Amino acid sequence: MRKKLLNFIFGNANYTGRYTIDEYYGQFYTPKTLKEVDRIINNRGKRFVTAQEEISFKQVAFDSTIRQTLRKFGKPLYRTKNGMQIPGHEIIFYRYDMGGYKVIAQLHFMNNTFFMGQYLFTDLESEKFTNIKAVLGQKYLADPSVKLGDIVIRDQRNNRIEVDDDSYSIIYYISGNPKYADILKQQVALKEEMNAKVEQAKLQTIYASL
Repeated sequence: MRKKLLNFIFGNANYTGRYTIDEYYGQFYTPKTLKEVDRIINNRGKRFVTAQEEISFKQVAFDSTIRQTLRKFGKPLYRTKNGMQIPGHEIIFYRYDMGGYKVIAQLHFMNNTFFMGQYLFTDLESEKFTNIKAVLGQKYLADPSVKLGDIVIRDQRNNRIEVDDDSYSIIYYISGNPKYADILKQQVALKEEMNAKVEQAKLQTIYASL
């Protein structure tokens, strides 16, 4: 019964019922580490190209609350907290059809406000994702021929779009509000300090044992 129910909910022929809901959505839950989210939010190493129009994710305003988002889109298929990795980080998942392509939409919240959206196309071959990127370029860029994997699209509010097609077909929509970058920088620094203390304690234990 549970297997049939899950197949009905997800509408996915690839979903066999062998996974729990957590395991199933865990496959698509990226990024999940503090360093990876920090890399995306603080743009490590890609050049900016100016967007032709304001960037938004599913018409959800950045800094919207979870309640406002749920009121707009209804109950999500899945919802999880990532507090073990990033304090205050919560993600809600929706699944829908975009022009015939299956998409999992993730909305990421920090301390109850929306800071990052993510589209993950679960069944695309590379050439089909190339078509998606072409449409994205036509919408946001003056020169649609620019290779999206090498750039970050940025609008006047510093909101950004980044494409990741190295391992998955993913499009990130990132808030330009500097408070999120500051929060993540502080958390990265705290985690590095904690890791250094743990490592130092290990070395002291080894020193005492030798």
